[in-house]
Amino acid sequence: MSDPASSGAARRQLRFAIFLQAMALLMMGGACVLRAAKIGFDPLTLILGVLAILIAVALTFTTRQLRRTGILHP
Repeated sequence: MSDPASSGAARRQLRFAIFLQAMALLMMGGACVLRAAKIGFDPLTLILGVLAILIAVALTFTTRQLRRTGILHP
């Protein structure tokens, strides 16, 4: 019996999930940088920065786990 995560549809869904995480990182990081440049550092800028860091950690962890299990090719 084959692993369901190794099917083509599951692999496409996982790649799309990684793409969405990368886009979220780009948007949160960009919002943080633009807000810091225009307004300066305030609590919302700090929250956006922390969110960008959390998204980057989640993206890195997810990608490494998927590559280690062989679901996502290097």
